[in-house]
Amino acid sequence: MSAQVTAKNGMLFIASCSHNMDLPNFIEQVAAGVNDAKRSGRILHTCFAAPDHPTHPMLPESAYLKGLLLVLD
Repeated sequence: MSAQVTAKNGMLFIASCSHNMDLPNFIEQVAAGVNDAKRSGRILHTCFAAPDHPTHPMLPESAYLKGLLLVLD
């Protein structure tokens, strides 16, 4: 839905805070949504939690927050 309402050449920021959604799957799902909206776009930036929310090396689910900034054609 968000890709459908983003203006042409507009920016879309989308995020997930689920540890069940890893980054490759998140990118794949966002790309599918953009494609379903009959749009194309580019990822301008990938972001993660701020330094005050560090990822624990023995606890992969602590890397739960991820976001993508896209520009949609």
